[in-house]
Amino acid sequence: MTLARIVLQVLLRTAVLAFGLVAYDLGYDEVVTPTPGDADIGKGLLAFLLVIVASTVWAGIDGLRHRPLVWLVVWAVTALGVGIGWEYVAGLLDDSREHVELGVDLFFAQLVLWPAYVAAGFAWLVSGRRRVGVPATR
Repeated sequence: MTLARIVLQVLLRTAVLAFGLVAYDLGYDEVVTPTPGDADIGKGLLAFLLVIVASTVWAGIDGLRHRPLVWLVVWAVTALGVGIGWEYVAGLLDDSREHVELGVDLFFAQLVLWPAYVAAGFAWLVSGRRRVGVPATR
């Protein structure tokens, strides 16, 4: 796999997950219309679940297709990109949004990274490519 393809994979995954989070955030308020001043814990929990499921499924496919070094790098950089980038994408689309602390950004990165590593690792193990001599596709 070439460096250009790895960079494109990182950019695609980061963009889809970050814009997906922002679209969910903006769309949820249109559909649910929470009471002003009330905390809407369900919104955040559902966002966590969606991020975990999306990164798990996508990384599982990566684990079947690529060598471990590729998906380890792709998902580490993607997690950092989503963790840090989703807030800036949200700020571009919604000016009234409050700035969140760095800890929240890193938490979102963890929600992407660890489920992705588990899914890709499991998929790689069950795909039968555990030996070094067996070439991975692409």
